[in-house]
Amino acid sequence: MATTVANRLDGPLGEAPDEDTLERSAIVGTLEAADTTGPIGVGRARFSAEHTVHGLATTRIDPGYSFTQQPRYVLELPQTPDDETQDEEDDEEDHAETEWWVRFYAWIPPMQTAGHGIHEVRWLVGWPDVGLGLVVHETAGGNVGTRLQPSGLASPSIGWTSESGSAVAVGQWWRVELHYDGHGLTSRVFPGHAASGARVHRWDDVELGGTLELTGYRYRRNVLLAPGDNDGTTDGAVGDLQRDLMALGYELPQFGDDGDYGGETITAVIAFQDDHALLADGYAGPETLAAVDLALRVDSDPDDYPPQVFLSHVAVSDSAPLGPAPGPVRSAHARLRVSVVAEGETEEGAVSAHARLAARAELGVTRSTSIPLTAPVRAVATAPATRHVTVGVHTRVQVRARMVVRADEVLALDYAAGHLAPPFEPTDDDDGLVNTVQATRRDGGEETYQLLDGPLGAAHPPEGVGPYEESVTLDVQRDEQLGAQASWRVHLGTTEGYRYPHVRVNLVGNPHLVDIVSDRDTGDGLTVLNPPPWLPPEPIDLLVEGYTETLNAYRWDVEFNASPGAPWIVGQALVEEEGEEADPGENQPNRCDTADARLAVAVEEDTAVFEVTTYRGPRWITSAEFPDELPFDIRCGGEVMRVTDISGSNRTQTFTVIRAMNTIRQSHPAGEQVALAQPAVVGL
Repeated sequence: MATTVANRLDGPLGEAPDEDTLERSAIVGTLEAADTTGPIGVGRARFSAEHTVHGLATTRIDPGYSFTQQPRYVLELPQTPDDETQDEEDDEEDHAETEWWVRFYAWIPPMQTAGHGIHEVRWLVGWPDVGLGLVVHETAGGNVGTRLQPSGLASPSIGWTSESGSAVAVGQWWRVELHYDGHGLTSRVFPGHAASGARVHRWDDVELGGTLELTGYRYRRNVLLAPGDNDGTTDGAVGDLQRDLMALGYELPQFGDDGDYGGETITAVIAFQDDHALLADGYAGPETLAAVDLALRVDSDPDDYPPQVFLSHVAVSDSAPLGPAPGPVRSAHARLRVSVVAEGETEEGAVSAHARLAARAELGVTRSTSIPLTAPVRAVATAPATRHVTVGVHTRVQVRARMVVRADEVLALDYAAGHLAPPFEPTDDDDGLVNTVQATRRDGGEETYQLLDGPLGAAHPPEGVGPYEESVTLDVQRDEQLGAQASWRVHLGTTEGYRYPHVRVNLVGNPHLVDIVSDRDTGDGLTVLNPPPWLPPEPIDLLVEGYTETLNAYRWDVEFNASPGAPWIVGQALVEEEGEEADPGENQPNRCDTADARLAVAVEEDTAVFEVTTYRGPRWITSAEFPDELPFDIRCGGEVMRVTDISGSNRTQTFTVIRAMNTIRQSHPAGEQVALAQPAVVGL
């Protein structure tokens, strides 16, 4: 399938879409954004978390005063290469070959709340080269109504040739799929990601092509007040217009609101049109009356806009229908081996950070693949610090590091794509559980590290699980290194969650995996993407401990023996002179966590702004202090949220978040712990 544009329309909250954000959110190609930064509150496009698709921010389109200055996304539609060079006798045949599909998501508000009933309209899609647009309104029953509309908004709309399917309500995400076959347009409006239940409209014998525009321009249909009208012929509409103009400061000193559309009213209408980039013809038609209505609302309250449209996930194809937008690709994770020359500065109860680190880096993959990495990484603190930070883990260590990064490769297997052979089942047991380690240096001293806190701590039930002890004898250089050795082993032994001791791949059924699976070895990383629906939705990170290969005339199976890979995902750091700093990323393990932060108030499932209190350790960074360090991901209960804004310099701060980044959405009580989804961990 040839796709010319596929764009998620995702970017920093509150910012207008620009070339850079559209490029970053594009999968194939990009869109052009036009007229996105109008006056405050009027005619602006900006990224918002008010309504999301697949957990991603979407574009909120605030209505503008005029159609020409309304924010919009612009793209070129596919066309047959020789469209412009065919002879006239070939026009009909060539025209039939010009076929395209468009898919986008639109959140359409309950439009009748604006006070104009079914005459409240949103111009959703436009073809400016042919002077037509697809407009939507809310029917009397609260459902979608669509029409083709000439760009002269006072002109009659073009009714559909046929209608079928189910009614689809406003006030929700629609998936709009348009198909042009060279002879007519078919519009399908689905409720969200649903595969069925669309409202289908067909228009025969229309010609569309060239440029397509996506916008949410608001206007009122079936209205036109002209010179010579009066209240008797317009049911009082002329007097209403006169009073609205005076309220906006356009004086009618001689006749006031007399209900006659005379010279004084014409002059006031033209003045208003000049001020708002409208055609100054003295007629109060759909565009002018909508602009008057908008000006009244914004003049009285800058936040009182008519209900806005939200857009997301735009795609255009010239070969096949596009269907629902895919969910975000879950990333595979590579283990980076990092050689460190570190100066460990100990605090009370701290140990040295001399050793090798392993770190996790994001790889955008959609299929099982092995990807080599070479990249600089750095430490980013949630406390006001960068290169010299305190990392709160089992031990407290301050690290200045010079490091050279070498990359391993990771094997990513997609359960949903059928890469794994059954059974793939978790094990919930205490095998490998260690919360107390005594480390002894051969012919030297010893040191014991014990984890007391937490569900796997050595405290007796119900506070913990009781002591699970281990003793090791090590050939370290100095006794001072024993504390780090013991604490690291406790870290590995107290990883929460299931174990997945066996992962089997059927290479007969997945021949495209042969090269990368057969190249894996003990110690390599293995990630399971898109796990079964009865398991938590996040990727499962594992470490290959060994494998068994079965090969005969009928089978070629590789069964990996695996242990949890999560504890090997640790912090990253880079001093500035080593090269360009790496982007901190939303869910990278390169940030220091707070010692103890909790919800100040209860949070409902749909709450996007709430307060968090930090009880121990430094408070969270704020957007004002570190604007480039947001967003990042936090975990509250079982839900992962993306923090887009933090304000407040006291212990209690206000968080703005995007909910359900791991598809889990739930309410949380006051006092629920708030922590980084991937906090930095100092590893050996």
